[in-house]
Amino acid sequence: MNIAQRLLFLICLAHTLDKIESLDKSQMEKIKDEYFKKISGDIGNIKKDLDKNLEYLVQDVEPHKFNKNLTDVRIIVLDMGGTYFKIAQIEIDFNEGAIVDYRVVNTVEIEYPRNEKNIKEKYWHDWAAEKLVSYVKKNDITPDFCSIVFSYPICYKGDQVFPCAFTKFFCFEKEESLSHEIMTSINDSILYLLENKYSGANKCLKRGLQIKSVLNDAVANYFYSKSKESSNSVAIILGTGTNAAFSFEANGNKYVYNSEWGAFVPEMKTLPEEQEILKEMKSSGVTINFLDTIAANGCRIPLLNRISKKRNLGFRNIDKNNIQEIAKNTNAPEHEYYRILSIRSKQILVSLLAAVISIKEQEQWEIILNGSGFNDKEDCDEFIEMTIDFLRYLGIQSDITYSTENNLVLIGSAFYTVYKILH
Repeated sequence: MNIAQRLLFLICLAHTLDKIESLDKSQMEKIKDEYFKKISGDIGNIKKDLDKNLEYLVQDVEPHKFNKNLTDVRIIVLDMGGTYFKIAQIEIDFNEGAIVDYRVVNTVEIEYPRNEKNIKEKYWHDWAAEKLVSYVKKNDITPDFCSIVFSYPICYKGDQVFPCAFTKFFCFEKEESLSHEIMTSINDSILYLLENKYSGANKCLKRGLQIKSVLNDAVANYFYSKSKESSNSVAIILGTGTNAAFSFEANGNKYVYNSEWGAFVPEMKTLPEEQEILKEMKSSGVTINFLDTIAANGCRIPLLNRISKKRNLGFRNIDKNNIQEIAKNTNAPEHEYYRILSIRSKQILVSLLAAVISIKEQEQWEIILNGSGFNDKEDCDEFIEMTIDFLRYLGIQSDITYSTENNLVLIGSAFYTVYKILH
């Protein structure tokens, strides 16, 4: 069954599934047009007053334009704000300014302490510093330097980087942390631990454990493309939340635009259960974007459980231990509901991606796919098939390829940090 037949089947099936429907092409085109209008306006406004908006932009890097004297670099990257807190060591080999090889080693995933008593009074940077120092001690690593991926909106004020908001399921202190410069706060926390809690930290380790760069996760994802020759890339994240980054030119320079498209609110039909989740989160003080709820995975499990309960479907309780089995097992009674929600999620992101492609009108595109929604090759292939099919429907001819691998965000952050510090 090809992609068009599969979508037709699911649209027909939806009429028997209590109006939980995937989208048709006209609905997708409407979302695409809405988003095209938004981002073309946003980028136009940025270009009109570029100096004022530079605090939200990162200057792009051309592929293979690194320092020609580099041979090998070892970086520890932290990923703050994803499904898990991640730490990994990235080893990069260079030859004549080009990346020739890289390795991700000693990767750890740590659950956030959401149920810990008084966690909302603890600063995120103190907690993250504890995990980093413990990781370094356990693995006996002395990196050249460190970087952090911050999966929340950030802004740059000179050499300083500040959080603009804490969204999704951020569990630490929020109010004061908005005024804490990211690199200074975590570097101070790291240094305090090395000097007061752990003995034997030499100058080299203290220097190597200093955070030297901060990127939003979508922008870090975008910089993964620097290991390739592609000059037209869109980086898409589909995990707990969703986001995308791509580049545009202004005043002779190329900048990376963090779209924060999870906050975009298209005119589309939503389920009563989704509306309830959004309302409950808002009333409980949890800040979560519209498409992070509707299109991403962070609310998928509670949504399926709520659908089952509200509609008396009798599903088993769905949790993180059985959701993958439900996704794969076509005989599971919950599967078709999961499947339609998954298809609809991809259709929404395809519509947004089509808007980005329409703005730049380039013939060749490299799509960087990352996050739990793209863990399987089948999901990636299906997303690209849907993209090509929709672009053809719109009359847009583009050569679309994609890249994906584990820890894309961490790798991209490491590439950017090397360029920023050692270029």
